[in-house]
Amino acid sequence: MFFLVIEFYQAIKEKNYHKAHQKQIIIRSIAGVLKQGTNLAYFKQALVYRGFKPSFTRKPLLDLDQIEKNRLSNEVKEIIKNYL
Repeated sequence: MFFLVIEFYQAIKEKNYHKAHQKQIIIRSIAGVLKQGTNLAYFKQALVYRGFKPSFTRKPLLDLDQIEKNRLSNEVKEIIKNYL
């Protein structure tokens, strides 16, 4: 969802701070679902949802188990429903 970051930047450039704030809320929601980047497995699973085939997650990290995949899927669907 890189386009959100671009829209956020453009809104700040245009001094449209209300729009920038709205984009920031969405970006922070997505970052929260992806665990703020602390676990690469969440990013890789999100890529799978986008149709990509990332490599496996290397040690010491592990791939997500089915429960975590389901939770991530539900959280992503919720963000899409609420914001996009």
